[in-house]
Amino acid sequence: MFADLTPPWLLHGGFQLIGVLGAVLVAAALTTGSFSQAMATKPLVWLGSFSYSLYLAHWPIALLLNDDRLGFSGWPAAAAKFGASIAGGLVLHHLVEQPSRRTSRLRGWPLVLTWLGASTGVSVLAAVLL
Repeated sequence: MFADLTPPWLLHGGFQLIGVLGAVLVAAALTTGSFSQAMATKPLVWLGSFSYSLYLAHWPIALLLNDDRLGFSGWPAAAAKFGASIAGGLVLHHLVEQPSRRTSRLRGWPLVLTWLGASTGVSVLAAVLL
């Protein structure tokens, strides 16, 4: 959220370093130890239970809640975006993701068309907000 993606060091090994660090963190989470115990705390497990919906919701919400619309910036704006993203992710998780997993009516083409429609809707919303 606060990263400047223009420094030359990112293009000269920085992105690779970030990828390696991510792989190390995943490996550390899969082994027994203090890091995996920290990752198993209730708040992080709760966040992980709807992380895909949070991932889908955060970008349109970040576009919608820019500093100009909020009227403030910095950490308060980041907290507002984070809270709204959590709320949006929970709504998406409970109203779209979970029902689509539980229903047997959406199979084959109806399922494909439902997800295509939802993806198109999010894309159009993002394009309008830019």
